[in-house]
Amino acid sequence: MVFNSLIMVPYIAQQGALDGYLIRPMPVYRQILLLHLPAERARRLLLRPPPVRPRDRPGAPRLDPAHGLVPGRGVIGGILLEAGMQTFVSILAFRFTIPMAVFMWFDRMIATFGNYPFSILPLAARAFLTYLLPVAFVAYLPAAVLTGQVASAGVPEWLAYASPAAGPLLYIVARYACNRALRHYDSVGG
Repeated sequence: MVFNSLIMVPYIAQQGALDGYLIRPMPVYRQILLLHLPAERARRLLLRPPPVRPRDRPGAPRLDPAHGLVPGRGVIGGILLEAGMQTFVSILAFRFTIPMAVFMWFDRMIATFGNYPFSILPLAARAFLTYLLPVAFVAYLPAAVLTGQVASAGVPEWLAYASPAAGPLLYIVARYACNRALRHYDSVGG
């Protein structure tokens, strides 16, 4: 919800509107994030009743109580990881003319493959979605830690436990890269 406006970066850069963002005193990245604040979505999220805890079902994986704060860290890590990937793609728009389809591809890749257990995917796809396009760090690895299925995750155990930290790390690197790319940005007019 917060990082949704990053999808507009190719349009902003191609139209030459980024020049106006550069002369304002607020950081460019923050201006882009505030471009389209989805107030209606935020209202629905905040006014929604809390989720009801499902009854214990036989055969359902049990959450390990030793990892009490992992769900929150996993969610925040997943949000920041996706924002970091979208930020890296937006940096490409500063240098090249890229279509919105590239952003949509990343979004669809995360939404599609992030919902499946990685054990059903071929080894090459698992490696690609873990190490090159880190979709596994969004939901699969934190869920494996929560349910005690780390051994079947197909990655080293330390990596699964460190998965919530991947999001903040990638986001920090992406923000640094974005700030550096903005310093070398050439206007559409030259």
